[in-house]
Amino acid sequence: MSASNENNEQEPMKQVIWEIEDWFGKIRFTAEVKGVICRNPWEVPGKELCTYCKDFVPQIKEFIVDSTGDTYRLTQNLACDHTDVVYYARCKPCKKGYVGFTTDMKSRLAGYKSNIVARLGRTAIEKHLREKHADSENPLDLFEIFPFIHYKKHEKISEYKAHESLWMQRFKTLARNGGGLNMRLEKGTCSCPEYVAEQTLLWEMQQKEEPEKNEKPKDEKKKNKPKKAKQTKKSARKTKKK
Repeated sequence: MSASNENNEQEPMKQVIWEIEDWFGKIRFTAEVKGVICRNPWEVPGKELCTYCKDFVPQIKEFIVDSTGDTYRLTQNLACDHTDVVYYARCKPCKKGYVGFTTDMKSRLAGYKSNIVARLGRTAIEKHLREKHADSENPLDLFEIFPFIHYKKHEKISEYKAHESLWMQRFKTLARNGGGLNMRLEKGTCSCPEYVAEQTLLWEMQQKEEPEKNEKPKDEKKKNKPKKAKQTKKSARKTKKK
């Protein structure tokens, strides 16, 4: 076999090896990075971020929940066009958060962008930006949003809403509690393992907080302790006579 023929026969093998290495490279990338990723550079390395990720979807691995100060670390890879996700939106200057759910993140981002720029929209975060920051030249600069958990396909929207409500409670984003922008809990229930685990985690968190609320400082307990009435000599004599 001539050298030229040998090289020609080896060429397809090099191509196959390159494709396999590239494929495994993508798998390694997906396994190592847990966070919000723009779809453009995820699929085509070096490609620019999409318009939404440039403007208000930070590429993060973790974030601080405004109402609690806790750090939440993402456990999944979530692209800006993911489906069936719960997301966290926030007003940066006010440090107030909002939990929402969408079956189509890309459409939700498009809606937020057009509404916030036009100062429209009915969601709590859109109303907040419109009313509290009416003088802002570019309200998009005050806003950021990121998906933080994706769920497997559920049959009913109410099942997703059940997850959404648990996250509102965990992140304390209800406006009535003074910590966030959500106006109410969503109605729904779910029986999937993820929901049961989230429910248990929320219950444990609430149990840890309850003793702190109920327990009074030692000094306060002493102050509030009822004092025994002092008996005078006359009252003591009357008691003996009886």
